[in-house]
Amino acid sequence: MAFLAIELFIASEPVLAPSILQQRVPVLVGMSNFLVATSNFSVWYNFPTWFQTVLLTSASEAGKSTGAHLIPNGISISCGSLFAGWIIHKTGNYKRLNLIFGLFPFVSAILLSIMREDSPPIQLWLSIIPLGFGNAVVLQTMLNSAIAIGTGFGQLFRGIGQVGGVAISAALFQSVLNTQLHKRIHGQDAEEVIKFIESI
Repeated sequence: MAFLAIELFIASEPVLAPSILQQRVPVLVGMSNFLVATSNFSVWYNFPTWFQTVLLTSASEAGKSTGAHLIPNGISISCGSLFAGWIIHKTGNYKRLNLIFGLFPFVSAILLSIMREDSPPIQLWLSIIPLGFGNAVVLQTMLNSAIAIGTGFGQLFRGIGQVGGVAISAALFQSVLNTQLHKRIHGQDAEEVIKFIESI
């Protein structure tokens, strides 16, 4: 609330300028940056948990395994950024890129959601690639369209999305976990067992 009050009424050069909030393109750019950052950080935050809880690896092994399994994502982010820059330079068109490659993270989310303990290694390694590539393209095209209206505005919402991605996904995870544990664990010490599992 203090941030909004200062930005809207006190700051001489606010990042969140009221005039920008009244324009459609800046608001859409901000929303896009928020959603991209949220999806990225949700996956990066929960990926180690999946290896630890589904594949039953130790915390240290899960960290190493996840770090290795995030390498394709890092490569795809670099490739996506270069690809977007090259296409924009060649054609000057970024809106179509945004629409097409904005679907890639959705595809990756589906691939990641169907991973199981018996999934083939290729699925564990490659399911995350569309996420990195698509989000990199979207962020580059959003940056291109945001230059005229202030890159800081887009960066603000990207930062909020980074924090929100972790907070929202963690809250959803804990809520679903709590519900499922209460459904499956019964008995005299059920609550203690559930609390212990949730604290891990």
